[in-house]
Amino acid sequence: MMSSNNMARNKFLMLLLAVSLLTLAIVMSGCSKKECSVSSDCPQASCFTGKCSDGVCLKIAKPNCCGNAKCEAGSGENSCTCSDCGNCTEKGKVKYNLTSSRGPKPMETKYAQYMCDESHVCVIGADPFVVNQLRLTQKLDERGYFQAEILNTLNQPFTTRSDKISIRIRLTDINQVVTSPITFTGIQVLSGSSLLGEKRVSDVLENVGDEFTEELQIISSQSLVEQEIGLEIKLDYEFTVAERGADILKRLSKKNALSEKITLIVPE
Repeated sequence: MMSSNNMARNKFLMLLLAVSLLTLAIVMSGCSKKECSVSSDCPQASCFTGKCSDGVCLKIAKPNCCGNAKCEAGSGENSCTCSDCGNCTEKGKVKYNLTSSRGPKPMETKYAQYMCDESHVCVIGADPFVVNQLRLTQKLDERGYFQAEILNTLNQPFTTRSDKISIRIRLTDINQVVTSPITFTGIQVLSGSSLLGEKRVSDVLENVGDEFTEELQIISSQSLVEQEIGLEIKLDYEFTVAERGADILKRLSKKNALSEKITLIVPE
């Protein structure tokens, strides 16, 4: 059994150790060096200001400065103009859910991706390096009256936000019974029963070799950002023919399907 003298001695030693440690802590705190005395002692950066507060340097972000780790749309910052807002192109392909009998199925587009446009705005479109220009021909044959060649030029894939379809019609043959120029009055772009584009025109073809070109925008209400569809071009035209001893006005329409399906990208 420990004697009373030893117990008293141990208590004294423990008390002495505690006092020594407390004294050392006070001395060290008093000797610690402050980071700064004034704000000019603190490091400065292009989008941050160093401020001295109680001997410690604080990092204060400058407002409306690209590089302050804050995306400030009010100053024109976005994912195409400032890294504070992320990186538009790093989003990659567009993700969407395809509804099926088993529930939503996560999908990724083949062409549609996030990209910066000419105005430095993050939009959905197609990489220019994967876009092909299609030149698809059709025949317009009004037997006994005239023949024409149709050249449809459009991008594949086709982005409705920025692309247009060009339609050139050239007269290749005309019968003598036609007594007036052929006047085209309307052009439509259709997909099944859906009207995607329309333009009223007044283009005239009179002699073999005559031609005209029209451009149309395509607008689609499809629910998917990317979808492969078939297109038809409908033409409205009129002309006069000599029949049964009189001039008769013909008003006709004809639809021709494009020979290839088009992948339509409809940005959200």
